[in-house]
Amino acid sequence: MRSRVFLMVALLAIAGIMAAMAYTEAEVRNPAEATIVRTDVALLALSCKEGVGNLDEACWVDEDGRMHLNFRKGLKEDGEPSEEEPVVIGVSETPQSGSGSNPKERWYKVTLTDDQGHKFSDETKKRKSHEVKDFNYDIDGRCIDYSFLARTETSGWNQWVTVSGRICIPAKHTHQGEPGESKSGFYGFQPGSTYTFADLAKVTNNSEETIDVSAVLPEGWAESGMEISVTSNGKDLTDPSTTIRLASGESAWITFVFNVPDDWAEQQDKWFPTGEEEYPFGGMFIINAVAVDGSGS
Repeated sequence: MRSRVFLMVALLAIAGIMAAMAYTEAEVRNPAEATIVRTDVALLALSCKEGVGNLDEACWVDEDGRMHLNFRKGLKEDGEPSEEEPVVIGVSETPQSGSGSNPKERWYKVTLTDDQGHKFSDETKKRKSHEVKDFNYDIDGRCIDYSFLARTETSGWNQWVTVSGRICIPAKHTHQGEPGESKSGFYGFQPGSTYTFADLAKVTNNSEETIDVSAVLPEGWAESGMEISVTSNGKDLTDPSTTIRLASGESAWITFVFNVPDDWAEQQDKWFPTGEEEYPFGGMFIINAVAVDGSGS
């Protein structure tokens, strides 16, 4: 009996040591994914107005993937329309999610790139799908025929249905020939004027979070002598106390206004005796987004 007592004490002692030490070193490996994309398909996406209001391309997404703003751009003379038919050479698709009354809706935003680098975006058919996957396409000249799998309430949660359709480069788009003799393409603002670029850029929340968005003007713009406002939905985004709130999937347009005082030359002591003078300013325009609890919005 005595030996059993000693054995039990020894087992308890060993158990106590093991519980205290647990382990001295551990490595846990977990899969993780990330990717770099153009700004207009990012989680916090920035894109530009197309057509009237941006014909001078004051706003564009460049090959570096970022949105660029250049308010100096103006008249340019393109070549005559080419007889060569535009064709699709690249396709990218980005899953989209609904908001408001249809927060579970899913579909794809598809961007076509033609052989001169022009980009055109369109939406696939919206089927109130709760899930989408396996996007496929075939290029047919200036169009693509696409298909993907979607899971809907009517198809049953464990069944997938095929969604198909066709997206094309707009019929009105034609390639331009070689540019002819053109002007510089860079102009500017004049004293005693106000320039408004209404709804020039768009910010979109592609995350599941609710975010508050604000903006910061480039350093040096305050010394330009102009009154500059950056607004969205009537709110001044450059006011540190002001933000706009975007739920998942929501977008907002940004308007830029430049007001140049009548006496700008006197104020800045910068004059135009020959007409060749110009006084540029530049910098980095920043969009800030902060995730918030949107339950009370």
